[in-house]
Amino acid sequence: MSTWVKLHDNFATHLKVLAAGEDAAWLFVSGLLFCSANETDGRIPTSALRMLTAKKDAKTLARILVREGMWEETSTGWLVHDYLQYQRSKAQIEADREANRKRVAKHRSKGITATITNGHVTEPDTEVDTDTEKPPLPPRVDRIVDLVFDRVLGEKERRGERISSIHGFRAWWDKNEAEGCRKRTQWVLDTFDMPSDSHYADTVLSPTTPPWARTMMKETA
Repeated sequence: MSTWVKLHDNFATHLKVLAAGEDAAWLFVSGLLFCSANETDGRIPTSALRMLTAKKDAKTLARILVREGMWEETSTGWLVHDYLQYQRSKAQIEADREANRKRVAKHRSKGITATITNGHVTEPDTEVDTDTEKPPLPPRVDRIVDLVFDRVLGEKERRGERISSIHGFRAWWDKNEAEGCRKRTQWVLDTFDMPSDSHYADTVLSPTTPPWARTMMKETA
């Protein structure tokens, strides 16, 4: 399931944004995307700053965001001001993801045709889930492969490609793409030391190794 952020439509003309300037404003937006993708609840570690902007004066831009009240400085980096007031928390994202996974599994097991909108199954669910136990998390390779699959679905939806049956599309994926995706995922896990599954999925999907990923290569003996 794709993650997303909310941005008010008057963002570009807000007085704080105008005072911060274009470079700092873009750093703020990149920070929002980082927090959402990595489910940090608005926290941005110092080590992530180099991934959020290519500007040489990145630390100066961060200080501008602090000055304008858009970021708050912490002992480990920064915190997006009022992040959880406007964006989904990690707990909310995980709850949505788990609910969607249950719906997908139910439809897949019954072979029900369903439409996909923004990564969600939209077929009405008329049955009540009676199980309250949270299922165990899948192995990391499977988790990343599922995340890659979710992003492929999201990209198709953004391109306007209608997917009428998640069961059929997943069956095609498992037959044609899953094994190659698993092998690349395992190679990426063995080669890089990244902070989140989201970063691994980005690298698996990329036709070449992203420049920022090269700085996270594991040391070899």
